[in-house]
Amino acid sequence: MSKQTWYKIECSADNATPADVYLYDEIGGWGVTARDFLASVKALPADRAINLHIHSGGGSVFEGFAIYTALRDMGARITAFVDGIAASIASVIAVAADRIVIAEAGYMMIHEPAGDGYQTAEEMRKTSDLLDKLGNSIAETYARRTGKDAEYWREKMRAESWFTAAEALAEGLVTEVRAYPAMSAALNVHSDKIPQGALALMTDQIANDAIDAATMPDPATDTATDSTAETTDITPESTDTEPAPEVPAAATEIDPDGERKAREDEIYDEGVAAGRAESLEPLRAEHAAELAALQAAHANEITEAKREIDALRRAIDGKQAEIGRAVQALADARKKLEAFGAGFRLDPEGATETNPGDFWGAVARIEAAGSEHDEAIIEARKRYPELHAAMVRSANRQ
Repeated sequence: MSKQTWYKIECSADNATPADVYLYDEIGGWGVTARDFLASVKALPADRAINLHIHSGGGSVFEGFAIYTALRDMGARITAFVDGIAASIASVIAVAADRIVIAEAGYMMIHEPAGDGYQTAEEMRKTSDLLDKLGNSIAETYARRTGKDAEYWREKMRAESWFTAAEALAEGLVTEVRAYPAMSAALNVHSDKIPQGALALMTDQIANDAIDAATMPDPATDTATDSTAETTDITPESTDTEPAPEVPAAATEIDPDGERKAREDEIYDEGVAAGRAESLEPLRAEHAAELAALQAAHANEITEAKREIDALRRAIDGKQAEIGRAVQALADARKKLEAFGAGFRLDPEGATETNPGDFWGAVARIEAAGSEHDEAIIEARKRYPELHAAMVRSANRQ
């Protein structure tokens, strides 16, 4: 389910056509903030004109001020359309536009800002001071638009003033009034935009209406005949031809079973669906282009990330190789250590006690060899301290 919001943006792929932004509900409602609204608006090209359609009773003052400021700072040309009502903070947003057009039946309303909620006396005094400041800020926005001083507008706000389209124009709150087109009985349609089935039904109906109009008696000629006037018998002489068959009454009724009406409704629904699909096609094309651009941008990022991952994997493989070599070196050292100490009595209480004289025999051989073995003995002590300590313990026990 899509998130409830108070604005909507519609735009075509043609950047020369203004984007339509609809602000049609309570500003700041449903947890949707000015940040959300402005993020959507600023996603449009910087130079794209904006038609801002407003029909809102107001909302959050601070959210409205944020929107007002951002719209004033945008480089795009903004035209505000007051479609129904721009009341309270919505009227402040309206006067941020370069051009402000109000519908002939539209209204604007300005009033003092208000607070709510349970408060202590001290909190209420602080809130009152804040509301006065907010009221001055709002009045200054009207003053900047109209050229009238802020105190003039503050008095209007205290009175809660409602302005018709003409009154809003006279006060300078809008730049023009959009008049409604004159109503016409003529059917002004583009036949290329109407489904063929519907066009055929319309053509048949127009033809039938024309025939009915031609065959109806003229009331102007249907006058009473003077009782003294002569009458003429215009009854045709009987002939031998067979009389025309009678037409059943039901056949003279228009669409007795409602089939034609059902078909008209079906064709109308088809036309509405086709029109919606046609109007959505430019938006789909634009979104497809944006999606392709995003995918391309992320593809580069993903490629770079894959390169980094491959580099890390190679580094890990190198470390694993180093660890393997270290493990192998340790295994080789253990084998050498075991070979070196195989003929010695390392532990008198152990299983190697079967050769008690081997240790002393080795010591005697080393001593007989003289000083040339000193370095070998020192190296052995460094490399195999545990073996040397075991040998010393064993010697001390003899």
